[in-house]
Amino acid sequence: MKRYDYFKFLVIVLILIFMTGCTSIFTTPSEPVINSFTADPLTIIAGGSSTLSWDVSDATSVSINHEVGSSLDLISSATVSPTATTTYTLTATNDEGTVTASVQVTVEPITPPAKPDLVVTNIFRESGDKHFFYTIKNQGSTIAETSTSKFYFDGVPKDTDYVAAIGPGASRTEKFLNFTWGGFGFHSVKVEVDIYNLVDEVDESNNTYAGHIYCPVTFP
Repeated sequence: MKRYDYFKFLVIVLILIFMTGCTSIFTTPSEPVINSFTADPLTIIAGGSSTLSWDVSDATSVSINHEVGSSLDLISSATVSPTATTTYTLTATNDEGTVTASVQVTVEPITPPAKPDLVVTNIFRESGDKHFFYTIKNQGSTIAETSTSKFYFDGVPKDTDYVAAIGPGASRTEKFLNFTWGGFGFHSVKVEVDIYNLVDEVDESNNTYAGHIYCPVTFP
């Protein structure tokens, strides 16, 4: 190879090396990417919890509503305990824009046990009758077996009443047979049902009904 051709070849090689070494890769900025946003489990029973998990790329800010957080890590998780069905929205932001993703956690109510539930809905008297009546209801979902009720007049226990079984949702009018009152004026009255706790109820705290009743001056 002639000296001139060799020199020319060398220059070309150096130019190529220089061009290769100075090559730059240019990228176009883009919005954040939400790789995943999940809830596990998606359905909970009231009082339970679910875990939110997320994986975000190229974001300068990550937040989730409903007070989960406003300055979250790009990849993390959080435990939530909503009291009602809730949609959680993740928001990822950078200088190029904002993207969102949502996941819903469904909350199912606690199913009450299948039991009876005895309550008193009224205490009254009938015209011409010196006895006291009351309405007892089984507002539970299964039959209430036999029970006993007690009647209080002006704070003093006066009588008891045997109550036969009552079906779910059924009501019955009962009467205290061994106590009568022919006086007059306003008096406090109270009925307590299932006084011996023989019926296993959904709610044992609602077995008492109290109020006032007016007795007329005279009875026929």
